[in-house]
Amino acid sequence: MSDSLTIPVEGMRCAGCSSRVEQTLNDLGVVKSASVNLALNQAHIELDDPNSLGEIVEALDKAGYPATTESSLVHIKGMRCAGCSAAVERALAKVPGVINAEVNYALGQANVTIVAGLGLDGTIKQAIENAGYEVEGDSSAVKPEAPKTSADFPWRLVVSIVLTIPLLVPMIFPIAALPGGWQWLLATPVEFIIGWPFIKGAWHALRNRSSSMDTLVTMGTFAAYGYSVWLHLSGHSQHLYFDGAAVIITLIVFGRYLESRAKARAAKAVSELINEAPMQAHRIDGDNSVDVSVDSLKAGDWLLIKPGEKVPADGIVRWGSSAFNEALITGESEPVAHPQGDTVLAGSLNGEGLVKIEVTRANEDSTLGRMIQMVSDAQAGKAPVQKLADKISFYFVPIVLSIAVVSFLVWGLAFSDWANGAIAAISVLVIACPCSLGLAIPTALVAGTGSGARYGILYRNIDALEKTRQIDQVIFDKTGTLTVGEPKLHAVDCEGSQELLLQLVASAQQGSQHPLAKAMLAANEQPLIELEHFDSYPGMGISATLDNDAKTNVLIGNQALLEKFEIALDESWQKRMAAMDMSGSSVYVAIDGKLHGIIATADPVREDAAAAIAKLQRSGVTSVMLTGDQQRVADALAHQLGLSDWQGELKPQDKLNEVKTRQQQGHHVLMVGDGVNDAPALAQADVGIAMGSGSDLAIESADVALMRDEPMLVADAVHLARQTWRIIQQNLFWAFGYNVIGIPLAAFGLLNPAIAGAAMALSSVSVVTNSVRLTRWRPSKH
Repeated sequence: MSDSLTIPVEGMRCAGCSSRVEQTLNDLGVVKSASVNLALNQAHIELDDPNSLGEIVEALDKAGYPATTESSLVHIKGMRCAGCSAAVERALAKVPGVINAEVNYALGQANVTIVAGLGLDGTIKQAIENAGYEVEGDSSAVKPEAPKTSADFPWRLVVSIVLTIPLLVPMIFPIAALPGGWQWLLATPVEFIIGWPFIKGAWHALRNRSSSMDTLVTMGTFAAYGYSVWLHLSGHSQHLYFDGAAVIITLIVFGRYLESRAKARAAKAVSELINEAPMQAHRIDGDNSVDVSVDSLKAGDWLLIKPGEKVPADGIVRWGSSAFNEALITGESEPVAHPQGDTVLAGSLNGEGLVKIEVTRANEDSTLGRMIQMVSDAQAGKAPVQKLADKISFYFVPIVLSIAVVSFLVWGLAFSDWANGAIAAISVLVIACPCSLGLAIPTALVAGTGSGARYGILYRNIDALEKTRQIDQVIFDKTGTLTVGEPKLHAVDCEGSQELLLQLVASAQQGSQHPLAKAMLAANEQPLIELEHFDSYPGMGISATLDNDAKTNVLIGNQALLEKFEIALDESWQKRMAAMDMSGSSVYVAIDGKLHGIIATADPVREDAAAAIAKLQRSGVTSVMLTGDQQRVADALAHQLGLSDWQGELKPQDKLNEVKTRQQQGHHVLMVGDGVNDAPALAQADVGIAMGSGSDLAIESADVALMRDEPMLVADAVHLARQTWRIIQQNLFWAFGYNVIGIPLAAFGLLNPAIAGAAMALSSVSVVTNSVRLTRWRPSKH
């Protein structure tokens, strides 16, 4: 990259802004000169040193005019341990224009954030290749792809096993070993052909003045192989270690094969999301439909969805109706009926109906696209504990090399046993592979976030999962969260026919979009009477005249409305109103100037709300309800759900202040909401969870999104986060435990190289297999 570059800059709105940006850049010692183009939102910079771009980006950010950035997801082939991923991160960090690079060894991916517009794809690829690794696919792709696994393991493993078995048999059974020449012949292709990736990796690490698992394996097997060659050429036919070198490589290749399969299982959820997304759509063009790529779809397009096909984009059913299996998106196994006017989601499987939909969101903006991006972001990120493990891995290999050298010298100088010293050093090098340490955390996170996505729990990033496990208070909004969010007819008390009363009330409110009117219309089963006249009285109710033979007048409202129309309200009616369930809204109904009944509506409680609160309580988490609804309604619902802490009649600012207060008291707060008014509190909480039917603003403000409107998923999200953390702790215990126990045993000569190789391979496999247990996690309803 040249010393002259152009950086896109955000936030400039006037000439004063561009002057401040220009001054900020020119004040930096690394900048020769800088000029700013306000119309193009760009800064043209002449640099003394291209490697100082990071300092420039930081200065712009501090000045309030950040450089425009973009992200790339790079698939990398050839990483075999945490040291490899650390080497790739260091190589990418040196590329001018790269702001941040996080490498996930478990997925074989690098998430690279760069300054936009610099065209760094080729430079990034070259940096990775110079570090000794390969880039798979297009490094500029920001669209997540299914994690890749190596395809060359099976044949390498088969060849290695065939060549190693003759060397291994005498180690197990009391039979004579093969002659030294035959052992040399069999071990050589294993060492140099099957083991070539390790040799290549060790060479690249050496060239880059670093070390990795390949360094340990190559040094260990070369030492065993070379020592055996020297013994054989010297005429010593006993105590050759060709078998040890071959067995070590075979076991490592076998371990990598098992590991790759286990990692593929751990990443299965995001692979399913990506691979199950439809690639083509039937776009309606006039009277015909044309098959087009899903990537070409845009909002407003009409699509034909045939029976048994997947929906390629979010849309509204404009013609026809069908039942759709939404298990891929929401985790709900039962098909959901969607008549005309309903919204259907990309990735849903159409049943037996033929429908036409109008696209509302396509590609990455669709629900499925956002799910894939959220899961990929979460899996590509690094937890704080992972960064600590990476730091340990960086120093681990040099320490192991030192221990191996010390073991060799102590055995030779103190005990005059250079042969056992060599075997001890080889065993130390082989058993101390840091692979399990590199896999301990990312495989658990991949499996945990993947399992959550499979059942409708989406963690936006690793920090969200980390914080969710720590929460001790869950604050629920009421409407749409603990309740359905739509009033339903709750009770009727009337003189005469209830059926007739509901018919008159529904007829009086036909066409109204008020939630209470919708509830009464839904409860009526009789034909509606045509409406002749309608009047609304804000704060009191409505008056309507029906166009029937009697020209029936209907009043629906509160006591103030009755008083306005001088309708008598005696004490008995007031007692009947008081006896109605006051957990919702109740109104009087008067027919032709005479009071005829009371109708009560209520927002039904979600069927799993009480169970969710009980489950949270059992796990040591307190549930709180904050709502803007009337206090009497909040009181009734809180008693019904068994809550001990609740408040009603709160404004959005009040909810926000309540979250802040509880945080100041030392609580880790999780907020659950679904509306625009919940967005400030969701953003303030340690963890915000948006319900599946929530507004876009609520979902964007949340750390965790639930694809179904089930409070039990909140409890499940907490349980899964804690379970994932427990798996991480177990993995770290095993990863460190193998080395803490194995390295001293190897140094003291109590392990031969073959056993050390088996233990090393087993450590990685055991860690990944333990993580895979998370793929069997099921939410409470499954």
